[in-house]
Amino acid sequence: MTRGAKRSWLALSELAPSRRLVWAGALPMLLSAATLLDASLLWPVLGLDVFVILACLVDALVSRRERIDARFDMRDVLSVGTLNPVWLELDRTAGQRPLDVLVRVDVPVTMSTPDLPLTLRLAGEGRARGRFHVVPTRRGAHRLGPVFVRIPSRFGLWTRQVALDCHEDVRVYPNLAPIRSYELLAREHRQSALVRASRLKGGETEFSRLRDYAPGDDYRSIDWKATARRSVLTAREYQLESDQNIMLLVDAGRLMTAEVDGITQFDHALGAALMLSYVATRGGDRVGISCFDSDVQRFVPPVGGPDATARLVRASFDVHPRLVEPSFSNALGTFDARVKQRCLVVMFTELFDETAVEEIAGYLRQLRRKHLPLLVVLENPELGHMVHGKQTSPSLERDLFERSAAAELLGFRATALESLRKSGALVLECQASQLSTKVVNRYLELKAQRAL
Repeated sequence: MTRGAKRSWLALSELAPSRRLVWAGALPMLLSAATLLDASLLWPVLGLDVFVILACLVDALVSRRERIDARFDMRDVLSVGTLNPVWLELDRTAGQRPLDVLVRVDVPVTMSTPDLPLTLRLAGEGRARGRFHVVPTRRGAHRLGPVFVRIPSRFGLWTRQVALDCHEDVRVYPNLAPIRSYELLAREHRQSALVRASRLKGGETEFSRLRDYAPGDDYRSIDWKATARRSVLTAREYQLESDQNIMLLVDAGRLMTAEVDGITQFDHALGAALMLSYVATRGGDRVGISCFDSDVQRFVPPVGGPDATARLVRASFDVHPRLVEPSFSNALGTFDARVKQRCLVVMFTELFDETAVEEIAGYLRQLRRKHLPLLVVLENPELGHMVHGKQTSPSLERDLFERSAAAELLGFRATALESLRKSGALVLECQASQLSTKVVNRYLELKAQRAL
């Protein structure tokens, strides 16, 4: 679905001399030097000056008749960190001569436009359509526009820059491409190419269907009678439990502002949370979300149905991490007050000091009395590169200091995660590039184990 933003009167027009005008003005200047040697050349030079000035004035006045409108044509929402196509239409309502115009679009500082400027050709009173891409680096509500068009004058002496009052309000959502990929794979019955639940003993009991055996399936799932009948190795597929509750708690505190591959850790976590919500609701579960920093920014209780993921996306698309300490007590207190059913509680956060680790461990022990908590911690690949990679600092002392600090942080994280596991918590640590797949796999494993 696309939409267009119209309107674009000539709100601002500026004339700038072209290269042709510079050379036309340089010729009388060069001839004026000859008048020092021959005074009879004075009047011809003055006449040439008058001719150039009149040509400039006429060219400027005639070119003012050009009138152009613009409109955007684009998708309803944009995805963060991806190339989003935008079509721009220029409609010429006055003028006959063909025009080659240069087009720029004013975009927020949180977006880049690798294809701009565009060159479009307008033939007479017609329409030109061009495409460019925007790459947002920040979710939320933004505005594109105005549009700046550079029009050559009729004689080519001037370049006229026109600001067209053309704007488009857009919403930037998390990147939903993994969800679309999962849907395509699901339609072709190849979900295992993206996520595969471990075939755990006694985990799945309700028969769903027969299908071709795939590498990685448990050999105990082979149906030998069906295999003999079809002459193709055939496996039984079982249906996981449904109608369960999942609550996603996403930390939006200061450590989640750190970037991995140009995207904040919060955005990576939010993308994985939305992917998990899609898989869970597609399997019949109900999913809710809570984004918190020092306070709870968004809270949606567990909901089910085909529109559940879209509801979570709309609720969280304009939430951003802030440079404040996260309050786990506020987040879990709100969750405990508003959700009474037993849930799989998936918390995305980052570990930063011993006090915070002890606080998180205490809350996880409280949650285990009624719910099933799963702590998801993002790995920082830069720490490993600093410890094991080549020297990056020009100073040996500085490089040794950075390596030792990175090694100390890695040691702290390993000790913290081990202590959390010993306290009975379910912990998952992985890199941002594998976050969605591993979180969904862990969820499917817990369902197969009937852990909830």
